[in-house]
Parts: sequence; structure tokens; C-alpha cells
Amino acid sequence: MPQAVRNLDTPGQWQLFELADLPEEERVAVEDAIAAYHRSTNPEFRAGACAVAEDGTRVARHNEFEGQEGHAEMLALTSLYRAVSPTEKKLKLLALAASAPDEELARIPQKYGKRVKFDDIEGESICGRCRKFISDYTGNFIGDDGKNNPNDRGPIILMVAATGQILRTDLRTLYPKPHLPRQISLEPLEQNITGSPDRYGAK
Repeated sequence: MPQAVRNLDTPGQWQLFELADLPEEERVAVEDAIAAYHRSTNPEFRAGACAVAEDGTRVARHNEFEGQEGHAEMLALTSLYRAVSPTEKKLKLLALAASAPDEELARIPQKYGKRVKFDDIEGESICGRCRKFISDYTGNFIGDDGKNNPNDRGPIILMVAATGQILRTDLRTLYPKPHLPRQISLEPLEQNITGSPDRYGAK
């Protein structure tokens, strides 16, 4: 793999790549997200996202309507989950291409160099609501024992920077201390529920 601006070898992990230098699966996902972005006619915010499952299934969507329910990342992830079997619902990576409607996706001609800081990289990022949605619906931070696995970095996140470079990071970097579902007993409720299939539910 070509040398990136920064290696993924420390906490707060991130890299910057040229699109052509990404591994093929990641490059194709970004290209699909960009294609979806160009299909968006949203007057508030233009976005395209591509979600890829562990089995390689790939789904891209753009934000189809205004408001908080139509985020491209949510639409891509929910569409992916409809396309794969329940055993394949672990998210492998998610790519985002986004900008304001009056801006170009790649609008800064000068590329970032090796001294750039993470917070100084311009371009649209995944919003807090979508970060929580991805975390809640992938479950990638939870080990086999049902507890937080601090070594799990979560899915790879790819975002198109304003330079056209690709910011490659992971969900743990973007969402370092997520809420994790807890198993709670529903037994006190069972006396009022006929044929309840489960003794536990997620909160």
C-alpha cells in the first residue's frame, strides 16, 4: 500500500489517501458514494454513502429528502441490512461523500501534506446522529461476552475531504465512548404478555 499521510498505528487513528491509492474494496466504496452524491438533489445538503458488509455486499444511497430522517449513511446502512442475511449484518466499512448544495465536493486545490492535523482537515464528516446510528446498529464494539471490547476499532470510515483526498479512519476514533446496549430482564412484564418470545431486550 502506498505511504499515507499518517499511519493507522496509534489511538486517534486516521490516514489520508489519494482515491487511487486506497485498497480496491475501499476505493470502489468511495466511488459508489461519490456517484450517489451526484444523484442527490437535496436543497439543504448533498450526500452519498456506501455501506459494505463483512461478506462484501455493498449498497450506496443518497439523501433522498430533507430533514433528519433522510441521511445518506442511515439509508445506506438500513438498505444493506435488508440485502444481507442476519449473520452478515456486521458493517465492514462506510464511505461518505458530501457537501453543501452550492459547493463542489473537491473544492480546495492544494493537497494536505504530512504535517496536517486531524481537526484541520476540511470536508464534511459523519454527523453525531449517524455515528450513534452506526454504532447502535452494527454492535461492533461488543465482544462475545456482551461487554465493550476496547480493542475493537469498529468499521472503517472513509470520508471525501475538501481536497479530494480520502480521510480514512474508524468508528472508534469518530465515536470514542459510545452508548452500548445492555441486556435487561423483561420477566416482570411477561405476566402481561402472552407468548412473549424473549426474556430479555436491549436498551
